[in-house]
Amino acid sequence: MKSISLLFVFLFSATVFAQSPNKSDKLTTDQGFNLLKIGALYSKVKSVLQKDTMDRKTSLEPKAQTIKYTDKIYLVDLKKTGYAQFCGKNIARIEVWFQKHYAETGDDGNDFEISEVKIFFKVVSDKDSDAFIDKVLLTYGNPASGGEDFPEPGYSAYTWFSPLVLMNMSNYYGDPFTEDPKRDYLKIEFSSAVGG
Repeated sequence: MKSISLLFVFLFSATVFAQSPNKSDKLTTDQGFNLLKIGALYSKVKSVLQKDTMDRKTSLEPKAQTIKYTDKIYLVDLKKTGYAQFCGKNIARIEVWFQKHYAETGDDGNDFEISEVKIFFKVVSDKDSDAFIDKVLLTYGNPASGGEDFPEPGYSAYTWFSPLVLMNMSNYYGDPFTEDPKRDYLKIEFSSAVGG
């Protein structure tokens, strides 16, 4: 029985190892988009944010599962240098979701850290969307995973992997488990690959 258990562990480990996704070198280096790196402190990025926080109800994903862990949401000032485009496509809106920051020694004052960055792009045409998706694929390398027709036919999503950050690109937005997905925006989302 012991030898069977050890064989199972070996086969399971080998399968997991074989299926581990290739890391995206660019994502590993960037850890996000410009200053908007996952884990970056509000005090370090506030120069590119609009002054006031957003009401959660005005987010494009107000019922996302992670919103209950989110303490503050800010919009990026798209007039700031470097935030008007992503991979050559005009950005319509960037939402930056923050959680309370805790240093290793405990509560670190009133600072917050970036937990998610959501970049939205207005859909112009299928041809334009396809060209943008191709450019992101070329820039970030082969995705760790990709799928189509989820949550509905015609919907697609890709995920890139790095040791600390995940990047997801989809031709829809809205959490398919908690809200009705929509197709008038494309979305790039950065989030933490640590914890869960």
